Amino acid sequence: MPARSEHRGPQAASEPIDVVTAFVWDGERVLLAQRSGEVSTFPGHWAGISGYVERADPLAQAYQELDEECGLQRWSLVLAAAGEPLLAAGEGRSFRVHPFLFRVHPPVELRHDWEAARFEWLPVADMLAAARQPAVPRLYETFARVWPPWPPEKAVEENLAAAERFLASDRSHGAAALAEAALASAAVAVRAGRPRFEALKPRILAGLKALAACRPSMQGVARVLEQAQENLASCDTEESALAALERLQQLLQQATRRSIECAASRIQPGEVVLVHSFSDSVLHVLLQARSRLRRVFVCEARPLCEGRLTAVRLAEAGIPVTLITDAQAALVMPQVSRVLLGADALCADGSIVNKAGSTLLALAARRVARPVTVAAQEIKRTSMAEPPLESAPPSEVWPDAPAGVLVQNMYFERVPAELVTEVVTELSGEPTAECPKHASHHPTS
Repeated sequence: MPARSEHRGPQAASEPIDVVTAFVWDGERVLLAQRSGEVSTFPGHWAGISGYVERADPLAQAYQELDEECGLQRWSLVLAAAGEPLLAAGEGRSFRVHPFLFRVHPPVELRHDWEAARFEWLPVADMLAAARQPAVPRLYETFARVWPPWPPEKAVEENLAAAERFLASDRSHGAAALAEAALASAAVAVRAGRPRFEALKPRILAGLKALAACRPSMQGVARVLEQAQENLASCDTEESALAALERLQQLLQQATRRSIECAASRIQPGEVVLVHSFSDSVLHVLLQARSRLRRVFVCEARPLCEGRLTAVRLAEAGIPVTLITDAQAALVMPQVSRVLLGADALCADGSIVNKAGSTLLALAARRVARPVTVAAQEIKRTSMAEPPLESAPPSEVWPDAPAGVLVQNMYFERVPAELVTEVVTELSGEPTAECPKHASHHPTS
């Protein structure tokens, strides 16, 4: 079978190829992968979990490779060390290797994709003795760049910083998913402080406060982290802190599941629903109501077009779906029976904050008397009339805008309360006579 070609980003041929190598350490042993015969470079050689750098941040690439190649998600990993890049050469190529060390808590469940023939856990002493051969060029020198691991103080700082970069820059997850990720990042910070949690607790609490401020439009992220700070303040051990965060995570997941059930109960047989961008809550509402849906229209949500992911997930579930540009929302609205939105914040005056473009959808819905249902969780409620609205780099809209053209890229907007028919949360319960399941028009075309 010919070797598959691993992905790599554009890079000048004369330049070294940037790659990441991630070593996974369980406290005693280090994970190595024997590269399969299908890879394009160094088949049969021993390596860490590696891949070409296709993202701007090598650490983000390392997390992606660990997820794709062995099923380890970032919230199960404590960043234990990062080393200076080093150059390696082989098979007529030059590589700039970015090394990272991650700690996991055993037992560890692994899965491997086509790039690895098998995994093996080596004692650290064997790693230092370069015991497994043949190995990819400079493998054991790369490991030496991240061994020994950071002390707990450094590990806490670096893991909090990595979590803040992730939460602040994420453009692909909804507010509910990022709230869960925020809680998981708090648990990672606690584990990073092992075995000095009590001494490092003030730094961890300060770090969670900074995390709470990094997504001002997503009030669920701020509220859940504020609750985490309050709960951790009374914990004296790592075990009690992790247990407190686990309880919070379970409560959040229960609220999310219940809010999805309540919102799905509003959708009646034969409905045609219009949604915007990508929302985990909205997606799961639609999946739960799939047997009652005739079709779903999805606005793609420029500039990053997150709606395409929604469309793909719906199509995979067998739900008839049509992707439209944002500008077509009013055009298709007469065919729609309901607009279904998520929310990043539920404001004190009854308005919501959601992805930019939501207000235009709601206005188009009002024009033809279609209800606008919002699926959210109570954790997103805020006493503010309007939380700060986040913007993103203008280059997402127009990377090479000419001089004199100002590009604006607002990500969120406030949808006035008078445009929202109903906000459905985990406390809403079943529809009542005052709040009917279906007060919309069934389109005939």
